[in-house]
Amino acid sequence: MEPQHVDAISDDKEVELKLGLSRRAAATLCRHPLVKAAAVAGPEQRRLATVYYDTPDLDLFHDGHFLRVRDDGNSTVQALKSRASVVAGLEIRRESEYPLDDHRPKPELIVDPPPCLRDPEVLAALRPTVTTAFTRTSWMIATEGGGRIELAFDRGHILAGDRRLPLCEIELELKHGPAAVIFDFALALADAVPLRIGEDSKAVRGFSAIAAGAPGWSKARKLVHAGGDSTEAVLVRIVGACLEQISLNQACAAAGSDPEGVHQLRVGIRRLRSALSVYANLVADDEASTVRAELRWLATRMGPARDIDVFVADIIGPIADAFDADPGVAALRTLADQRRATAYRGVRRALRSRRALCAMLTAGRWLENRAWRAVASTAVLARLDHPVEGFAARVLAKRHRRLHKIGASLEHRSTDDLHRLRIEIKKQRYAVEYFAGVFAPRRAQKYLLALKTLQDGLGSLNDAAVAQRILDDLLRDVPRSGARRRDAERGAALVTGWHGAKIAAQREDLDEYWRHWRRCKPFWE
Repeated sequence: MEPQHVDAISDDKEVELKLGLSRRAAATLCRHPLVKAAAVAGPEQRRLATVYYDTPDLDLFHDGHFLRVRDDGNSTVQALKSRASVVAGLEIRRESEYPLDDHRPKPELIVDPPPCLRDPEVLAALRPTVTTAFTRTSWMIATEGGGRIELAFDRGHILAGDRRLPLCEIELELKHGPAAVIFDFALALADAVPLRIGEDSKAVRGFSAIAAGAPGWSKARKLVHAGGDSTEAVLVRIVGACLEQISLNQACAAAGSDPEGVHQLRVGIRRLRSALSVYANLVADDEASTVRAELRWLATRMGPARDIDVFVADIIGPIADAFDADPGVAALRTLADQRRATAYRGVRRALRSRRALCAMLTAGRWLENRAWRAVASTAVLARLDHPVEGFAARVLAKRHRRLHKIGASLEHRSTDDLHRLRIEIKKQRYAVEYFAGVFAPRRAQKYLLALKTLQDGLGSLNDAAVAQRILDDLLRDVPRSGARRRDAERGAALVTGWHGAKIAAQREDLDEYWRHWRRCKPFWE
C-alpha cells in the first residue's frame, strides 16, 4: 500500500551559529541584561529527547545526512538534516521536518529523499544509534532593522554507544533578516558572557564518537568558478572556503589526537591571509586589517604544536624506525612528547579564548556585510564588479615574475633566503588554487604540481632548520650531567648526522625542481 502523503512542517535552509560556554557562564547568560533587553518575551523552557537513526555501518552519517525523531513533550517530529557547510562557525544546512503520531521513524514520508534513504537494505537496517537529552531555554531576540534570532541554551548530554558526552552550548538560529545580525549579536554577547568557539553539531559529535572516537580534519574545499564571475564574487567564494576550512579543523586541533588538525587549521589561516593580501587594494577597510592581524595571532599560537608534530613524525620518526632500541632516540622521543603535550595545551587555550572567538565572528561579519564596499571608491567598486579573469591574470603574472627574481642563483642562497623563497612559492600556489578554475584547470595542474614539488623540497630544508632549534630547546630542559643527559645528547647527535646528509642531497635536488618549474608555461596567458 502506498504511504499516505504528509506535508512537511518545514523544508527550508537552517542558518545557525553554535557557541560553547561553561556551566558557570550559563548562569550569567540566563540572567544577563543584554538578553533580557533584546528578548521580545520571557524565556521558554522545554525538555527535548532526540533519537538519531542509522545503520550499523553508519551509511547515513557517511553520506552526510541525519535522520532524527525528537519529542518535546507535546509533539513528535521527524527531521532529515544534511551535513552543514560552515563559515566562521555559521552552519548552513537543509532541514525537512514531518509530524509523527508515534516515535518510530518513517523515512517514506520524506519527499525526494537522498540516495541512501532509497536503498531497501539501508532502510531495513535503520536502528537507534545516537540519542540526546537536554533542557532547552530559548528566547526570541529582536535585532536592529527588524531581524529575529532564536537564542537557545542547551544543557544535557549525548549518548553515543558506550560514551556519554556532556552538552552545554548556545545556538543562535536566524529566523528573519540577514545572516550578519547573528554575528553582531554574538559579538555583543561575547562582551558580556565568557563564550568560546562552538563544537560540531550534536549529531556530528555523537556519530564521530562512534565512527572514530575523535574529531576529524578537513582539507580546503576545491573552488569552482563560473565564466564571467565578478572579482568580488570570487573573493567571497575564496574567503568563505578559507573560513570553512578553519572552522572544520578547530575541534580536531583542540583534541590533539591527529596532527593534521592543527596543520589544516594553519593552512586555512594562511590561505585566508594570503587571499586578503591578494585583494589588499580592493578591500582596504579597517575590519579587514583587524581580521588579518587576529588571524596572524591565531596562527602564531598554533605554530609550536605544528613544529613539534613535524619534528616527531619527520625528524625522529625515520631514525626511530632504524634505531628502535637506541636509548638516545627513546630519550629524545620522551622529551619531544612532553613538549608536544605542552604545545597542545597552548592550542586548546587559544581556541577556547574570547580572542579566537571574536576573530572568527569578526571575519564572518566582515564577509556577510561585504564591509569593504562601505569605504570603497567608485573606481574600486567598478573593479570589484568587473569579470575576474583580468584581475587574476595580473595577480598570477606579478607573483610569477617575483618568484623568478627571488629564485635566481638558487644554489648560493642561505637558509633564510630559501625560507623566504618557500613563503613566496606558497603564496603563488594559493593564488593558483584560488584562480585555476577561472582559466583552464587542466593547464593549471602542471604548473601547480611543479610549484608543490619545489615547495616540498624547500619545506624539508626548513623542517631541518626548525628541528635544530627544537633540539637545542629540548636539551636545554635536561640536567647538564647524568645518564639522561648522555642519552639525550646521543639522540641529538643521531638526528643531526642523519638529517645533515639528507639536507645535502636535497639541496642538490632543488636545482632540478627549480628548472622544472621554470619550464612551465603560464596558464593564464
